[in-house]
Amino acid sequence: MPDEHRAGRLNDVAKRFTRGGPWIMRGVDLELPHRSRTVIVGDNGSGKSTLFRIAAGLTSPTSGSVTLATRTSFVPERLAGRSNLTPREYLWHMGRIRGLQRTAIEARSRDLLQRLGLLPHPDVPIDALSKGNKQKVIIAQAFLTPVDLAVLDEPYSGLDARARRALDDLIELERARGAAVLMTSHTVPPEFGPEHVYRIDDGRLSRMRAGPGTPPALRPARGGWQPSSRP
Repeated sequence: MPDEHRAGRLNDVAKRFTRGGPWIMRGVDLELPHRSRTVIVGDNGSGKSTLFRIAAGLTSPTSGSVTLATRTSFVPERLAGRSNLTPREYLWHMGRIRGLQRTAIEARSRDLLQRLGLLPHPDVPIDALSKGNKQKVIIAQAFLTPVDLAVLDEPYSGLDARARRALDDLIELERARGAAVLMTSHTVPPEFGPEHVYRIDDGRLSRMRAGPGTPPALRPARGGWQPSSRP
């Protein structure tokens, strides 16, 4: 179990999918204190999604240790496979898995989908929804119950402005309750200090710090971020 100061910790984590195969990541150390927001930036194929699945407890590392909070939620980059379920049915099943009663599931699902602005309505099959509205359903399932750690892989992908604001509010509410938030994003919010931002390249994680040499996509409104010299 994580100690009272951390919702999770990855210590010297390495991953490869076949014995003798290439390493997807090596030497990853990451602490996730309660109430913290941590952003990981990285290109496609950098090991980012594998890292997030390990941090959510869905994939085991090949070596190293992972300590995670019991109550962990996960927003994947996309839903796996096809689904004939409606958003209402999907959230019902997810709520039951987490031990919620019928009335609690219905009330919380209705609140989340209204906040996020799901269109056209919760009784359309998920497969018939647009990418952005599918993303709203994925986000809703992650916030059905209070958590200690929220792992969000590209959570803003495809969201409209209303849904982005709603997600910001949901993240802040969970942090106020003590949750740690780990997320990946193509941009770094201006309020994030260097202790909150990491970059993953070729499976290796490094801190980011303020500096002039950062690509514009990673640069907040004032200043920018670049990899630090720390290993």
